[in-house]
Amino acid sequence: MHNLGIARFYYDTRYKHNKLGLKGAQDRLKEIVEKYPNFCLMDEVLFRWATTYQEEEEPDEAAKLYQRLVRDYPNSEFVEKAKDQLKSSAPQFLTLIRSRRSAGGLREADIHAELMQQISGMRMSPPAAMEF
Repeated sequence: MHNLGIARFYYDTRYKHNKLGLKGAQDRLKEIVEKYPNFCLMDEVLFRWATTYQEEEEPDEAAKLYQRLVRDYPNSEFVEKAKDQLKSSAPQFLTLIRSRRSAGGLREADIHAELMQQISGMRMSPPAAMEF
């Protein structure tokens, strides 16, 4: 609980007011996920951690955490916010997926399936040609 309080402070107080503290928040949130996998507020931790990646313009990292939140905590108060973030970031994900297509020869259907996976948070087997 202490680390979550510190992460909230770094993000809510320091980052939002003067753009400092984002890395501190990330470090604390990552530590909670790694050291305390059964933490009672893990849904909030995942949402806040994803938000830090979104602030850093790393949509693929943010999407992984939003998806995990949607998948593992379907009744969380943060699920709708996570789904909204996935939907609003869809163009960024599409650009990322299309760049993977150019490198690996993905078909348009594969791109669509990957985009739907990003938005819905559902786990699906990636196409054989997709490398992560």
